[in-house]
This record gives sequence, structure tokens and C-alpha cells, in this order.
Amino acid sequence: MTHAYVACWDLDETLGDFTMIDFEMSHRQPPDYIRPLSLRYGIKETLERLSGEGYVHFIVSSAVSAYVNEALKRTSLRDYFEGILVRENHVVTIGGKYYQPVADVMKLSKDEVRSKMIVIGNAFGDRPADIPGLCFIEHKAGFLYDAIVTESIMSRLKEVGDGSFEDGFEKLYTAKSANQLQDEQPKINMGSGISFSLEKRRIDQFFKDAGVTPTVSDIEAEAYRTDLVIIEP
Repeated sequence: MTHAYVACWDLDETLGDFTMIDFEMSHRQPPDYIRPLSLRYGIKETLERLSGEGYVHFIVSSAVSAYVNEALKRTSLRDYFEGILVRENHVVTIGGKYYQPVADVMKLSKDEVRSKMIVIGNAFGDRPADIPGLCFIEHKAGFLYDAIVTESIMSRLKEVGDGSFEDGFEKLYTAKSANQLQDEQPKINMGSGISFSLEKRRIDQFFKDAGVTPTVSDIEAEAYRTDLVIIEP
């Protein structure tokens, strides 16, 4: 099975706000501050454009299957995803998630995983815990921003790396601007109202040889902050 690229998406606060489903499934009355079921602005369009470029999408979530499937069904997102990995698939561990099962499904070699696969989430707990060199885009509260922000960062990494996420990250990381200190995390300004930092996080803080996760973090894109798209009952 060969495809151009593989995108592994977190669910909650990455694709939308699905908290209301949890209250409904447990027959609890939600507090007033709980948002109605909502999608991230532009996420369907982003998934469609990326699919048109040859991307295959997966959900890798720490939530349980019933919740994830209900969220995807109610928001009409299910057909965008080739597969879903959830808590019952044992993808959650301390300090991250396992993404090798996705690579196995897609029959990607170790080199292909680092160059053609990417992880998108909103928190530290979404980062790859098992594959050194697998790029991770961490956008805290990313669901409150137009999905074009994530799409643009993915495109920049791929473009700079001549088709490789890992190579793109490394080229941007090593090309520090003249006014950056040697030990300072590189800050990339895309010139379109989007900027981000690059850092290399050790997969396991207790084992220096465990490898690192190339991480896009501290994303700033206030011009793209927008309202969520409420899903009517």
C-alpha cells in the first residue's frame, strides 16, 4: 500500500469540541460553560485539500471508541479517515501515544515514517512516544483557529524538506537567523501572520539515547483565530 503522506490527528481540541457528547452518553446535565458540539473552522476543507494531495488521515485518540465514533458520526467527519485508533487499541502511554500501528497499517519503512508521516495534536500527551524523528505539530487550543494554520505549517515543512517532513524540520531548525542565540529555539515567521518555534524533545527524559521528537510548538496565529462551527442537533 503506497500513499504520498500520512497525517495522524488527535480528536479533542484539535478537530473540534466534542465534550457535549460525553455528557450526553453519560446522561449528565452539562454545566453552562460547556460548548455545544462544534467543529474547528475549515477542518473539512483542509482534510479534503490534503486528501487531494495524496494524504491518508488517521485518528489517534486517548478517548474510548464509542465516544470517538459518535463524535465523527455526528460531525460527518468519519469518511475523511482511513482508520481510527483509540484507548482500547492501547495507543496511550505516559507522556505520549504510539503511532507505530499506523505505520504498520500503511506499510511504511522506518525512513518513510519520518519523511512521510506527521502527528497533529494540541497537548504534550499527543506526541509520539515510540518513533524517533516523527514530526509533531503541537498547537495548544488549535481548535480555536482556522485549520489552514495547521495545513500551512505542514506544507512549509514538506516544501523546505523537498517532500520530507523530517528534512524540512531539520533545515529550518539549523538555519537560525543572525539575531538568534546559539541555544535559543528557532522561531519561524512564515510571513502570513503565522509563526512557530522548533524544538527537539527527548522521547524519554530518563534515557538520553531514546531519540528525539522534532516538535513545532508555540504557534502564534491570532489573525486566524475564529469561531467554532456549531453542529446543529
